[in-house]
Amino acid sequence: MLYNDIETMFMEIFDEHIYDEIIAKWNEEHRFYHNINHLKHMLFEIVDMFNKKEIDKSDRIVLVIIAFFHDAIYNPKSKTNEEDSVDYFIKCANKQNDGLLRSTEFIEQVKKSILATKEQTMPVDRISKIIWTIDNSIFHSNMNKLIEYEHSIYKEYQFVDYNTYKIERVKFLKTRIGTFDSIFDSVLDNNLNQLISYVENRQPNVAIFAGSFNPCHIGHYSILTAAEKLFDKVIIGFGVNPDKEAHDVIIPERISNRECITYNGLITD
Repeated sequence: MLYNDIETMFMEIFDEHIYDEIIAKWNEEHRFYHNINHLKHMLFEIVDMFNKKEIDKSDRIVLVIIAFFHDAIYNPKSKTNEEDSVDYFIKCANKQNDGLLRSTEFIEQVKKSILATKEQTMPVDRISKIIWTIDNSIFHSNMNKLIEYEHSIYKEYQFVDYNTYKIERVKFLKTRIGTFDSIFDSVLDNNLNQLISYVENRQPNVAIFAGSFNPCHIGHYSILTAAEKLFDKVIIGFGVNPDKEAHDVIIPERISNRECITYNGLITD
């Protein structure tokens, strides 16, 4: 459930079917940070800015639409989430008769601002700058919140080998140091440096769930989800026994966001 006035505002422009569809996307099970809570936080910030008279009604409308659509399409394996989210917005807009969605200026602003959330540096135009700042506001948090954020991102990218994840994650976090101009003070820079050190030195509690998984069924998934409550990450090992009839390893879509490996011989190897 989101803010009632925000829901009403959205459904004055888009119909209830699109609202339900987009909320379902934000609730997809592979999302641990870029989920409905992230959307709620962004909407809260927009409402707060409006209540403080930092933005007007027309700003609020465009910012709300951008927030709803900016990560509507989110797959951590994809490099085109923002572009795909823009395409989804255009598809949804084309189904509506609202006059605002016939405005070329409005459409272009939404597209530009969604794409701006992909950039590592703050954009120039005012609306894009607001949405980019809100989208990145997690970096203004204290260390406890930053570590919680890190754990959520780690879960979203659990399909990646940890050594690779660590290198790429540190590289990304370093791009965030000093990027908020005057907003980003030395205390926040220090927190980010501490977070980088945390990532570099963290030793996550990892388990291996091994089996032939031929096929991978609901019982396996039940064990997996139970194990994931105990461990930071569970690697799924598809064992290949050369003494048995060979079969293709089929990784179900439902577990495709986990790290899946194949092996033969002993598990200890």
